[in-house]
Amino acid sequence: MTTNTALQITRNNALVARAAGLAFGADGMVLARAMRPHLTCALILMATLVMLTLAKALLITLIGADAYGASVVVMQGGGLVDQAGAFLMCVDAVTRVLAGLMV
Repeated sequence: MTTNTALQITRNNALVARAAGLAFGADGMVLARAMRPHLTCALILMATLVMLTLAKALLITLIGADAYGASVVVMQGGGLVDQAGAFLMCVDAVTRVLAGLMV
């Protein structure tokens, strides 16, 4: 095996390992890399926002826009937790479009 071929194999192995979330140590051993914590947090936050938006659209579709709006208004008059819930549950443009598509 030539030196060029060995370097190409090593380069290909490093690319495959990086794609799989692994890395090669200085001694050539395969090491598992930890996932980046800020990336994990961002993915969890994004998934939560998507699920919340879908849940709001489903509620608007099931009970109607008027009843949903009335429920949010009632929540706005409640305590601190109710007001926080009302803030999260108010209808935005994406929710309105998704609710229209679900009908």
